[in-house]
Formats: sequence, structure tokens, C-alpha cells
Amino acid sequence: MSGVLSESGADAEVMKQDYSSLRPSSAREAQNYQNRDMRIAVHQPQYLPWPSLLAKIIFSDVFVFLDTVQFERRGFQHRTILEEEPVRRYLTIPLIKQSRETLIKDIRVRPDEMWVHDHVQRLQARWPCQHSIAESEWEDLRSTLGFSNFLCDINIASAEWLCRIFGIHLEYLRASELEVDGDRQTRIPRICAALGATTYVSGTGAAAYQKPEDFGDLGVDLAYLLPSRPDSVVKRPETALSLLHDLEKDAVPALRSGFNLIIHDR
Repeated sequence: MSGVLSESGADAEVMKQDYSSLRPSSAREAQNYQNRDMRIAVHQPQYLPWPSLLAKIIFSDVFVFLDTVQFERRGFQHRTILEEEPVRRYLTIPLIKQSRETLIKDIRVRPDEMWVHDHVQRLQARWPCQHSIAESEWEDLRSTLGFSNFLCDINIASAEWLCRIFGIHLEYLRASELEVDGDRQTRIPRICAALGATTYVSGTGAAAYQKPEDFGDLGVDLAYLLPSRPDSVVKRPETALSLLHDLEKDAVPALRSGFNLIIHDR
């Protein structure tokens, strides 16, 4: 892969972070970073995810779906935001009741095909996307959502479908395919090391518990993906289909130029 941080050639700066100030890296630092070729992003499999999660895919070479952690009942693994204003509305996948300790990879969906028809119908009504999504793609989404009784399979397939609609390349693994253990703090650095990553692309939500030295000790740079503008449309919490509907062919350039990747000092 070529390019510094944004493979689109957008004006994403290569920077270093020390939590007190952000300063541009030197030309030598930028060139060294440019020669590295393995950026990894990791996230729980989410249902029809929001724009910033697609941005993590764009900024990474390999995306790892973290399916080996506990399912979050109040999270977005089984639901997505259909509409934020004036009242937040969700699309929610019906699940079979399971214990609170169940891992994402083991969560089962209630065998009821009506939810698939309802979700696709509501998506089409909310964001017709006549010029962006062909009817054959909507039919493909129906098949995608109904092909498995496991939530993890459906979520990963929904991310694949979104990436295909956006024209984004997705190369992925499941954490369950890797022989990596650890707790919340050590699991992701170990995944990066197991895959030979040189940079981990993180969202800012994990900054509260991540320790750069956990990555640095394994030869991995920790980088945070930050919106380039505080009012950026890519920050919206709705499913990424909202961005495609509003921007159509400009949606992917907006994702690529809408973020900066900030490298944390080791």
C-alpha cells in the first residue's frame, strides 16, 4: 500500500501526539511511516455500522472483527440508528435470550424472517438512494441479513454489504480465528503483534484505558482516528447509509478526507 495515512491522497496529516500538544512530524518521520505497510483496526462486529467505523476500515490494511468479547446488550451489535432527529429510532435484530456472559460470536438470532423484510423496507423508505443503490443490491441485503442464525455472521455480512455499496475494499479476520487471549487492555496489542502490524488504528473511545507502551513494547504504533472538522458529517451516529444518501458519489471522499490519523508518542 502506498500513501502516508489516507490511501486516497487526502490531506490527512502525519502527526505525533503527547496529550499536551499536537505537532507535525518531521519529513523523515513521515517517510519512515510511509514505508510501513501493515495497519490494523479492531472493533466489535456492529449491525449496519456508522460512518466512522467505515473510516477505520479505509485507514487500515486488515480489519479484525472482535467477536471474542462479551455481547453488549445496550450497545450497537444488534441494532443500528435509523434516524437521529427529531427522535432517535432504531432497527433492532430480535435475539434469543442468552446469558449475560455470552460472547458476540455465540449470540443467536430469533428465527423470524419478518424482521429482515421490515428492516430493508424501513431502510428503503428512510433513504431511497435511487441513484446509489440498485434494486438488486437491496435484494442482496435481504439475503445477507437472512443467511445465518448467528448475530456475528449477520453483522460482518452487513459491513461487507456496506463496503461493497461504498466501493471500499474490506480485508478482514475474526478474532476467534486467532489464538490470542488477554484482557481489555492487552488483547488488541497482542492481536496486532500476532498479525505483524506496525500501526494500530484506534477510535478515541478506547483512549481511557489504552496504554501506548503496551503497543510500543511489541513494536506497534498506536494511532487515533480523529475527525478533521468538529462539524464533519462523518461524525453522525446513524448507519452509514445516511451518508451515502446525502452525498452519493462524494461519500467515500468525505470519509477519507474527514479524518486525521494521530500517532501517539511511545
